[in-house]
Amino acid sequence: MGKKNKRGRGRPRVPLDHLKIAQRELEKRNAKLALEHARLQHQASASPESREVLERALLARAEQLFERGNRELATELLNELRTLGVTVGDLESQLEMLSVRLGEHPRVAGSEVSAEDALSGPVAQSLADEAVLHPHRRSPAYPQWNEQADWVRAALQEVEAGQSEAAWERLSAIPRKSPLAEWRLFVRGLAAHYAGDVSRRAANWDRLSPERAAYRIANHLLVFAGQRRAEEVGFPTSNGQRRLKAALSGNAVLALLETMRDDFRARRIEPMLRTLCTLRQRHARSHAQLIERVTDLLWKHFVRESDSGGLFRLKRAVPGPALDPRWLRANGLLMDQQSECNLNRIEEVWFGYIQDLETCSVLGDEEREMAIGLVYHRLANEFLEEVHRDQRDPFELPFPLGRRHAGPDEEEIALLAKRAEFHLRKALSKCPRLLAVHRQLIDLLRERERSTEAVQAGIELLQHFPDDFDTLVWLSNYFIEAEQPVQAEPYVERASHLRPRDQAIAGLIWNRNLGLFRHRVRKRKFEEARRQLQELASLNGSVSGHQLLPYAFCVLGASLEYKAKNDQAAEAQLQKAQEELEEPTPIWLIMHAYAERFSLPRPLKNQFRDRFKAAIQGACRSQTAGHMARFLRGYLARGVKYVGLVTHQRLLIDYLKRARRVKWSPEDLHDVCRFLAESTERRAVAVLGPLVEAGIRRFPDAPLFWFLRGQSVLGGFPRALPFLSGTTSDQEIKRLEKAQELNKRAEFPLTASECERLETALKTARATHDMMSAFFEHMSFMADRICEDDPGGEEDDWGEDDDWDEDDDWDDEDDDWDDDDREEELPDVKGASAARPRGKRRTSRASHNRQGRLF
Repeated sequence: MGKKNKRGRGRPRVPLDHLKIAQRELEKRNAKLALEHARLQHQASASPESREVLERALLARAEQLFERGNRELATELLNELRTLGVTVGDLESQLEMLSVRLGEHPRVAGSEVSAEDALSGPVAQSLADEAVLHPHRRSPAYPQWNEQADWVRAALQEVEAGQSEAAWERLSAIPRKSPLAEWRLFVRGLAAHYAGDVSRRAANWDRLSPERAAYRIANHLLVFAGQRRAEEVGFPTSNGQRRLKAALSGNAVLALLETMRDDFRARRIEPMLRTLCTLRQRHARSHAQLIERVTDLLWKHFVRESDSGGLFRLKRAVPGPALDPRWLRANGLLMDQQSECNLNRIEEVWFGYIQDLETCSVLGDEEREMAIGLVYHRLANEFLEEVHRDQRDPFELPFPLGRRHAGPDEEEIALLAKRAEFHLRKALSKCPRLLAVHRQLIDLLRERERSTEAVQAGIELLQHFPDDFDTLVWLSNYFIEAEQPVQAEPYVERASHLRPRDQAIAGLIWNRNLGLFRHRVRKRKFEEARRQLQELASLNGSVSGHQLLPYAFCVLGASLEYKAKNDQAAEAQLQKAQEELEEPTPIWLIMHAYAERFSLPRPLKNQFRDRFKAAIQGACRSQTAGHMARFLRGYLARGVKYVGLVTHQRLLIDYLKRARRVKWSPEDLHDVCRFLAESTERRAVAVLGPLVEAGIRRFPDAPLFWFLRGQSVLGGFPRALPFLSGTTSDQEIKRLEKAQELNKRAEFPLTASECERLETALKTARATHDMMSAFFEHMSFMADRICEDDPGGEEDDWGEDDDWDEDDDWDDEDDDWDDDDREEELPDVKGASAARPRGKRRTSRASHNRQGRLF
């Protein structure tokens, strides 16, 4: 005792610096102790520094008491601070915020304003966020926001339960000007995040304010999911991740899910499925939604990877989902991923799934009809893929890497098209609101040259989609060409009303008036036809975006006068037309076509035919070729046929083959190349190549020639593309990109359809380049592995019986690559054929149905 008492004797007592202690405790967020020292310091010696510390300590302690639920003491400290007075500028907003959280709100003098309308800015946003995140801290003075916060919390629970649509309906009542509207974006983005829809999630979460709590929660989720880096979000995330793990520690469901995750990454399928069975046995009632979601992710993974074994084990381990109780949907999708499959088997599986949907209690009536219609649509696409397989398959390897084989015969294509039509019509009978199905049915009927049924299908489409512009234009042109202008008139009017400034409308109106003119000439109503011709001349000189020929009205007038047996006036019109040209060859071509379309007498038809055949034998000229190409391309672009069109194409292509040292004008060469690109003649491709090269040399700033140069090569990939050359595809990509760049400032720009084809060609070229790069990289890797396995490079021991002759040439007597064996001979049996060689990426499914009846 004596030593202890003597230790402190003789030393001066050091006074406490309450100001520094208060500041230090405030930094430690120990508001209670900081307030005690701040009061002592201010009572002992008041100063501006002590007053500032005291104000901060009072506010911090009041906030701490409010967070702990002690509103009375918090209100007392807040009143003490107001009595003392606030001198620090940044504390005024915090004081206002705390008073609002305690239930006070500003009053507007002389007016009746609600509590919610009296607040604005950060205070209102913070109060709204707190109402959502901490319901026990809500202020009773703001009942409207509290109610909206309840809606948000209920919507979050519905999203967690997989009821996204119900959540959106609940949140639709929140006004846009409400501070709770920010949480609508968060809930929608959260539903998209759970569904894996990245674009829809970004469309909602990218609009969140960085100052709001919803933004911080969304970015925490992205960081935890590995979809965003922690340093990119702008605030620390380690504390939130630590709190999340602490909240889930010891959770039995989480432990099972982690075990399944580890087994899945290590490709241990059997242990993973056993863990899934354990999860179902223990938590089937409490976590039914979670188990269903895990099952859904697993079977979709197995289907995507074409893992039939994994899907078979999953089917044995757990029952099917509510929408697919017999796993028929999963089987159908898996069969679609496989390279070889029987179409009959695919139909059987999907028909069984349709039966399951008809008895499914999970879907409503409208949803059930929609689902069945989509299944029929998928079946139709399976058959349409086989119908168009030879036109769509870009991956056939050139000989000798892959063998060419004959496509399906006409009888087989007809059967496939019939089944596709059946499924399309079944889809529309179940769900007529499927626009894509209507359009596919119309296209299929037009391909099978069943125009009447295609028109009826188009009329049915307009019953459900009355504003479908493309169908209105097609029906208008069909009735115009069928000499039924009265039936075409309502469709022309509706299309003009929908898009009055569309480029196609000018061409449509021109075609309508030209059809009326032709109809009246054929009906011998010559006075009405003459008035109609004057009305045509009053229109602007463009048809479908192409300039009219300068003598177009002269030729039409000559056709009218010949029909009226006024030969002298007709000859005068033709003479006037010839004055516009260097040579009359295009006029004889047009008159020969019009003689058929206007039903002129046969002697006139033969006369113009003989003149045209004689004139086209001459040397090729720029103007002549350009005008003839422009006239014929108008019919090809609209899909209109007349007697003699094929012959006219053939003679014009022969004429262009003789093009040597022609001084092309840019407009004429554009017309010629566009005609050849759209021509149905096979020889057009061979003639197009040299003309495109000439266009690139003479008019390097014209995008059309660069585009056709790239498309001509990629269109035949890989047969036309040198398969073992990696630089060729790079060059074509550069040509297409150059065409895209030149089109921005070109004197003769690409049309809208050509721009779309350019985008498609660029995507195809880039995908082809990536595929070939991966292929060659894999081949290089395999070559390195072979060299590693045989480092010594031992020479082969060639014996005397090797198939080398004296001239070091390969003895091909026993060669399996004989030309006669490239296509296997088909048996002479109706409805059956031999299996095709497996040279394609995807073997035709129809080849498996050739024994006996196809369907």
